[in-house]
This record gives sequence, structure tokens and C-alpha cells, in this order.
Amino acid sequence: MSDDNDKKFVVEILLTMFREQENTVRHYETMRSAATTIYMSLVGALLVLMSATLRDNPEFGITYLPFGVFLMLLGISGFFIVMKAFERSMLARTLAEAYMNTVKKLVEDEARALFGERVHKIEYIENANDMIAKEKEKGSPFEPFDFRFILGKKTKSETAVQKFWAALLDPNPMEPRTIAIPIHNAVTNLWGINWPSLSQKHLWAVPYVGITVIGLGITTASIICALV
Repeated sequence: MSDDNDKKFVVEILLTMFREQENTVRHYETMRSAATTIYMSLVGALLVLMSATLRDNPEFGITYLPFGVFLMLLGISGFFIVMKAFERSMLARTLAEAYMNTVKKLVEDEARALFGERVHKIEYIENANDMIAKEKEKGSPFEPFDFRFILGKKTKSETAVQKFWAALLDPNPMEPRTIAIPIHNAVTNLWGINWPSLSQKHLWAVPYVGITVIGLGITTASIICALV
């Protein structure tokens, strides 16, 4: 086979593995969504039953201990399920990105040669330069940022910012993320919150932490009422 055919063969294999990992990501996100639906339905049913019991028996006491314990069990087990789904999902996404990055490196030279100087006319690159110019006119220099994960912790990446400024001068048509993501992160604000800075795993965990806290409160209150 020729070098071109060899390259096409390798690219096709890498893209197949990329798609496989992307499908795995969707599988775990679907599993997380289904688990959340089931758990929230159980919590809702339990709270309805507790409300009915409270209406028939207004005196709060040991009768409500099982409700609190069951809520805690739901919250704790749900937390571990979604965190495991998150970990598997992130592993698959990391592998998918690794395969795609390899493909990009293989075809980067051909892509640059194909675009030539026209690469600066790509719309998202023109928009990025326009946005930066307008911010500079206002006297507020544009500050892009991106993240990297270190031991599971989301941290701002100075390397990504350096790559952003370098990419504006010499854009790589195979790497739109280098420019698009830092801009997205910098401008996506609502109610004073920069949403990209929030960790997805924390948002997934919040409902289950809340359920556990409610269950703990009901359990503690029912025990105290029974002892008083």
C-alpha cells in the first residue's frame, strides 16, 4: 500500500476507536440519567407517603425514623452510582480525545496546506479577533481561560491560554477548540456565575447530597422527639 493508503487505514482505525469511546460516554450518561430518574421517583413517592402519614399522625416521633433512614440510603447509594458513572464517562471521554488528537496530528499538515492563508477567514477565527479588538477598544483586555484536570481537580490552565494567543496568529484548522473553548469559558456568564468553572461531577452529586442531608435531618429529629 502507498503512504496515503497507509495513513487512511490508520485514520479509519483511530476514528473507529474514537466512535466506540464516544458511544461509551453516551452509555454512562444515559445510565446516570436513568438512575437519577428512578431515585428521584422513589424519593418523591417516599415524601408523599411521609406527608400522608404526617397528616394522619401529626405527632412527629419514632414513626418517621424509617423514612429518614431510607432517604439517607437512597442519597448515599445514588451518590456512589452517579460518581462511578461519572468516572467511567470521563475515562471514555479522555480516551476518545486521545484518539481524536492522534488523528489530528496525522492530517494536520494536509489540512494546513489545504486552507493556506484562507484559514484566517474561517468565521470563528474572525469572530474571535473581532471580539478581542472590541474589548480592547473598551479598555478591558479580553482574558480567555481554559481548564485542565489534576488529580481530579479542575484547575485553570496557563498553557491553554498561551496556546490560544499563539493559535490566533497561526490557526490550526484541525484544532478549533484551542480558540473556541477559552472564548466560550470567558463569555459564558449568568447571574454573575461563570458556569464553565463549575465541576460537572459536583452538579451531578448535589441532589444526592441533598437527599442524604434531608434523610439525616428526619432521622435525627425523629430520634430526638422519641427520647424527649
